[in-house]
Amino acid sequence: MNYVLEFFQTLCFGNFALGIFLFTVVINVILSPTNIKQQKSMAKQARLRPKMEELKEKYGDDRMKYSTAVNELNQQEGVNPMGGCLPMLLKMIVLIFVYNGVLQIVNSGEKGSGFSLFGLDLLETPKFNIDIINHWQPIWIIPILCFLASFGSTIISNINQKHINPDMANQGGSMKLMLFIMPVFSLIIAFGVPGAVGFYWICSNIVNTAIQLVVSNIYSADKIIAKETAESGIKRRKYEREKMKQGE
Repeated sequence: MNYVLEFFQTLCFGNFALGIFLFTVVINVILSPTNIKQQKSMAKQARLRPKMEELKEKYGDDRMKYSTAVNELNQQEGVNPMGGCLPMLLKMIVLIFVYNGVLQIVNSGEKGSGFSLFGLDLLETPKFNIDIINHWQPIWIIPILCFLASFGSTIISNINQKHINPDMANQGGSMKLMLFIMPVFSLIIAFGVPGAVGFYWICSNIVNTAIQLVVSNIYSADKIIAKETAESGIKRRKYEREKMKQGE
């Protein structure tokens, strides 16, 4: 990975920060099919919501039978409830590779203006101190931006999911807690890794959010449901015509 990062740095005329940003854009574009797949999976789940409500009324408080029926419904419709975990898993794997690549550069002792971002040394690791006033370090800006970028990305993702599945708005405290888990996780991790890794995570959240907004607009739940409904109607009419021909 350090060779990959150095390659992108070379493409950006020796500027390491620009190299990381370009690498982030390329990686997120490569992974964009997983965002599309996730969006389609969420749309299918929204389309199945009326059927799931019927199952809930049918089985009442029998959670085991309800869960079994929902799993069977998902299998019949080709819906994977865990499909949304794939993009996050892939991004975490890439983050680990980036961390190892940056660590090799740090251990090599290589320094230079190319590793600076607005005066911040991206090879420096932020070290948190509870005495913020007396021990403030400019490099702390990276973890703070990590938190803000992750929080913004989570908010936008949550709004998109609520648009597809309005029932999420009624989940109350648990959903509010989820809004802070990843941002706080990003903040904590960013205080233990070189600034370049935190900067990559900032870029990744911003670029991925932009791609997510484009994908959610092109592959909106309404468009996907309308398309699938139309295709289902065409198949049904075709089946009925073939049945009428056989009857003749």
